[in-house]
Amino acid sequence: MTKMTIITGGTSGVGLAIAEDLVSVSEGLLLVYRQNDAQAQNAVSKLKSIQPSCKVVLCKADLSEDSGLNIFFQELETLCLQNQVTGFVSAHGRLRSELFLNKKIELILQTVNEHLISNIKIVHKLIPHMAVHKLGRFLFITSLAAHKINRGQVDYALSKAALETFAKSLTAEFFQRNLTFNCLSLGLAENNLSKEKYINTDLRDLKELVPLKQVAQLAKFLLAEATTHISGATYKIDGGLEHRHNNLQLHESKS
Repeated sequence: MTKMTIITGGTSGVGLAIAEDLVSVSEGLLLVYRQNDAQAQNAVSKLKSIQPSCKVVLCKADLSEDSGLNIFFQELETLCLQNQVTGFVSAHGRLRSELFLNKKIELILQTVNEHLISNIKIVHKLIPHMAVHKLGRFLFITSLAAHKINRGQVDYALSKAALETFAKSLTAEFFQRNLTFNCLSLGLAENNLSKEKYINTDLRDLKELVPLKQVAQLAKFLLAEATTHISGATYKIDGGLEHRHNNLQLHESKS
């Protein structure tokens, strides 16, 4: 049986960066993506160029919708019959910033479905499969928004905070089955959108972008079979941003 790791949002951004670091040590990867077929194919080509022997499979599914989850679960059922799923990385989801009362309730619920409810449903499906084999590594990409509150991110922040509590609660129930549940809480990640946002601002803003390589390296460690006794933890990768920008700038360097 091929040991597989599932990465949602795995064809771009944080998910792809993690896949690039994992591919050299993995037997197989299942990358779940929402809509960009060309981007998904490019991701597969890139990963195969790094490690041709790794089995890379794609699944196109919008995890914010029940129909998309059903598509994914059908793929998952087939995958579990032919392979051993040993890892799950949740890196999917969009940020839609807007003040709470300005946002339609349908869009709020869609954000919660995408970031939180979809993960609950997926983990509920995966745990029995992993528990049988007594091997499973779950990693949720959360956000600094769960700790450092920003206006306009009510639905996003509560979903990410709930995921971190979800990981702790699952640890209490399944640690003896060699299943671990951890979170990476990111600041503003270093991707094309964030770079474009800061392209005309000072260098300090660019330095605050979280390098995806650092995220991927920590993710690979937490997903390793040998990492058995780290569970229920949230690692913040934000350059210390949570503890800065608090209006206490009396000692800030002007250089």
